[in-house]
Amino acid sequence: MDSIENPFLVTLRLPVSHSPIIVTVLTMAHIFCLLIPWLTGLDLIYKVLLTCCPVFGLAYLIYKYCSGFTKERTTELILAADDDWQIKRDNGEIYPAIMGDSLFVHPALTIILLKYVGNKEYFIFTLDNLEPDLFRRLRVRLRFRVNQV
Repeated sequence: MDSIENPFLVTLRLPVSHSPIIVTVLTMAHIFCLLIPWLTGLDLIYKVLLTCCPVFGLAYLIYKYCSGFTKERTTELILAADDDWQIKRDNGEIYPAIMGDSLFVHPALTIILLKYVGNKEYFIFTLDNLEPDLFRRLRVRLRFRVNQV
């Protein structure tokens, strides 16, 4: 089938950016986990121990989402007309990728696992970090893949 016959079979270029909704939910969950031990009647040592994990998790989230110091960050995903994936890094290198076993497609959320060059990475797309038309085309392409496994 040609892309002229079906407009959904064109190459999709998906810019990778973080979703503000997901960042907010993760931050609020970590803050909630920080406060819960202090509202219980546990001993002080247990409260401190239960607070350490959310502190480290929140520090990692701040490092990952707020700082631009991540090296070799993925900037774009390319989905060709024949369902071949490519990953473009910020240093300009492009790697071929294959879709992993994990795939979740929903009208408000899409999660894709891509494997490339010995790495695997999850990509999360929501309505707020991708254009609505591009998000819709991605969902349709993932639901009705040309090369069914």
